[in-house]
Amino acid sequence: LRTATQQHVADATRGRVAREAKQRVKELDGDGDGKVAIDQLPRAWRAIAQRADANSDGMLDAAEIDKADLGGGLRRR
Repeated sequence: LRTATQQHVADATRGRVAREAKQRVKELDGDGDGKVAIDQLPRAWRAIAQRADANSDGMLDAAEIDKADLGGGLRRR
């Protein structure tokens, strides 16, 4: 039961982090075109953003942001 509870908490935390990160990325879309330049993101986010950039154009679009596993970088304890 303890392991299941810990896993549930970890999954919930990853989900919350992913939602918050996606919202923050969308907030950085200054012109509202649904795209954000990866080099304009905080440095700590760039490696994850580059993996999420499915078409390798250096931009994250709305579809890539929605599909990105932005909370997946969290470690399980």
